[in-house]
Amino acid sequence: MLALDPYAARASAAVEPAAAERFERALVTPSPLPELGFGSVRLGGLHYVWLAFQTEAGAACYRVNRQSRRFVPLFEKLPPGDALGSGAGDVVDACRQIGASQFLVRQGDRHLLVDLATGQTEDVIEGDLRLPQPISRPAWLTYGQSAAEIRSPDAALFAGLSGSNLYVRDLTGRCRFTTAEAGSGYRWDVETRPDGRFSGEAWSSDSARLFACRLDQRLVAQEAIVRFAGDTPDVTSLPVQAVGGAIDRPIPHIIDIESGRAIALDLGEPYEAVVTLVGWMSPSEVVFTRHSRDFTQMDVLAANAVDGSVRTILTEIDPAFASIPTDLLYNRRTPVTILPCCAGYVLRSARSGHDHLYHYAPDGTLLRPLTSGDCISLDLVGAFRDQVYFTAHSDPLRPYDTQFCRVSLSDPQLERLSSLDGQNAVVIDPDGENACLINSRVDRKPRIQLLSLGTCAKTDIAWPVPAAAKTAGCRVEEFSVRSVDGQEALWGVIYIPRLVEPGRRYPLIEHIYAGPQTAFCRRDSGTGLRKFDRVDRALTELGYVVFTLDGRGTPGRSRSFHTAFHGRFGDYEIADHAAAVPQLCKLFPFIDPDRVGIWGHSLGGYFAIRALIDASDVFQVAVSCAPSAAPSRAGLLEAFYGPAARDAAERRRADLYDKAGRIAGRLLLIVGSADPVVFASTMKLVRSLVDAQVAHDLVVLPDARHSVTGADEDYLIARLTAHFLRFLSPQPSSRSAT
Repeated sequence: MLALDPYAARASAAVEPAAAERFERALVTPSPLPELGFGSVRLGGLHYVWLAFQTEAGAACYRVNRQSRRFVPLFEKLPPGDALGSGAGDVVDACRQIGASQFLVRQGDRHLLVDLATGQTEDVIEGDLRLPQPISRPAWLTYGQSAAEIRSPDAALFAGLSGSNLYVRDLTGRCRFTTAEAGSGYRWDVETRPDGRFSGEAWSSDSARLFACRLDQRLVAQEAIVRFAGDTPDVTSLPVQAVGGAIDRPIPHIIDIESGRAIALDLGEPYEAVVTLVGWMSPSEVVFTRHSRDFTQMDVLAANAVDGSVRTILTEIDPAFASIPTDLLYNRRTPVTILPCCAGYVLRSARSGHDHLYHYAPDGTLLRPLTSGDCISLDLVGAFRDQVYFTAHSDPLRPYDTQFCRVSLSDPQLERLSSLDGQNAVVIDPDGENACLINSRVDRKPRIQLLSLGTCAKTDIAWPVPAAAKTAGCRVEEFSVRSVDGQEALWGVIYIPRLVEPGRRYPLIEHIYAGPQTAFCRRDSGTGLRKFDRVDRALTELGYVVFTLDGRGTPGRSRSFHTAFHGRFGDYEIADHAAAVPQLCKLFPFIDPDRVGIWGHSLGGYFAIRALIDASDVFQVAVSCAPSAAPSRAGLLEAFYGPAARDAAERRRADLYDKAGRIAGRLLLIVGSADPVVFASTMKLVRSLVDAQVAHDLVVLPDARHSVTGADEDYLIARLTAHFLRFLSPQPSSRSAT
């Protein structure tokens, strides 16, 4: 991999073979966290936590034995001789939960349906109609989200999507309902969970009705996509929602299975908005949200599933944005949760300056805030017996730590249930009796605890970390620096070579994202599932120091922190990142301030280029992967443009085309030719670079999309690494660290 670029031959030849081997090894070392999934499985009337780890041999699957308080192989109870029995141990090729006790498992060429409650396994073939089939949901700016059919609560029906149409089928494949939208400019969508689990939230509890949306895309611009793999280029088109341009006009419907009718909900004339499902209050009433296209207004609505009438429960207005678009459109992270037993709703809102939880009555009357102060609420994970359970940033001294908390609907006293600092992922049993806390930090081995929600007693469980993930790897630390104006503490993560030679200075590389949709730094001990996720750690094996930073304009902190650059997208973000470099050089004197690079993907690719424009005195080398060279083409960002989105000249101000001549430094662009929005804008940027006679390197991955896999992923990493080896050599600097 290191020898792919002949221009980097001298630098790569100077890399010790052992370092090159460690680099390659770091890219494939499995994560010590259960990144393939975790959840709860029901056996014999009790719920058990299960975890799935990635290993070099496949998926290692475990569950907690309640008696021994240890992890045991998930499939250990199966009879000897079964494909997953004692001969195969706890490792399978792939595993996905599709029911309370059922898993779909791939083992070699075999696909098996495993029922842990009965201990039975059954061979199934791909396309078995008793199982949820893969589907693709429409999604802004991409080909679609991979998902699975949604099984009804009575397990008798599946809802899915085929092309532009919605269908409902039974277990034999007989169609119970279908639409006919071919070539009409409309398409259907039905909401599923992004993790592919077996949730049937779109279905009413009696399996009689289904919530779905018909999307009017007739005015949405189409982007041409050219694929080159065949004998002749294949040209298709994809709807692209741009800032200020036409977006989908959703028309929510209730599908009545018995009558076969699609009942359009009475919202008046369709207009550009974003509609997302909250859930069913009862078999005859469904709750959903409608956001204005700029996300400044959110209406929480309830629809009568019989006649289609709609009532407004509450309206939330925010001068910046009431929700983060990607949370709704990609992550199914709705700000509203229905409480059980007709107790009303919980709303997550930043109206006070922090994200807090508010309790509303069923009629939309505000009852009281559930959280207050500096506690920043993240995700509501359960509600049982008058208690609301959620994750939060609750420690001002460690503002990104994720804690597990609860609060009573009748008592305002917040209770922190997790005792360890760092990141706490949570699994709650469906009966609300127990929780499993998965705790980790970048500088600490992960721990797992079983927590009784009744007594709050905790029990440590021995961690079943795959052996390959126990290797030391690089040194990882959290750090804090000040924003460029000195007013805010900024937190990040730094990756340092395992052995720092005394007196030697090391080049520094920032891996940047800086987008307003997400906090980017990874603060647990996980390393991800792809090689791409592990590049930062791998680069330390070649002698680089790498850091990530969440600057102002990103979520997870106060509202003022998140909206620091609202309405001025792209102009001020880099200043915080550039200001961090000299501070890091003081914190870690072995960093060479004269050898600093930067890389990023998507918006990170955009900001990597902005670094060579706005802070070329700090950053000398950049690798920009799939760069959003024209953010105005990404409708997901409209909420962060503010009023500028309504003015054509203003919304193009952040685009890079007219800034190309100001780029100073060594720039590598990497882009896939089948990337729906980014490829066209990258080619236009290249045209601007050529016109301005700005030297740069360009790698085009034919037919690759926004996220690359396989050979494309390997080639991207090879070229990225070679670019840094060539222009930001890790060889010892003549200057000594003091």
